[in-house]
Amino acid sequence: MVSNSEAQAQDRARSYRNLQHAGDAASANTDYDSHETTTRIHALFRERFGSDAREWQVDVTEALLLGLDYFIIVGTGGGRTMPFMMPMMRSYEQIHHPFSFENSSIGSGK
Repeated sequence: MVSNSEAQAQDRARSYRNLQHAGDAASANTDYDSHETTTRIHALFRERFGSDAREWQVDVTEALLLGLDYFIIVGTGGGRTMPFMMPMMRSYEQIHHPFSFENSSIGSGK
């Protein structure tokens, strides 16, 4: 029998594999760069809120931008609203949305 902590670790590993696969697929079809995207999300959070985002918040924001389904359980005041708000705080071009690359300046640092 698998313990709760083992099951959670397996679920977490599967989630990160899914995120990695989605990022790889976006990279293969566009100029998407996961590192650049998460760096921009971190910077935007610091700029808007004056503090650092939690890693899971950045991961969920990236999953949203990649079109993945996700489910989070966080207590009151835990910051679960942030992943939903980040894409709305800037245009998709500034956040580096992987599916809006018709604009040639996206991903080129312009």
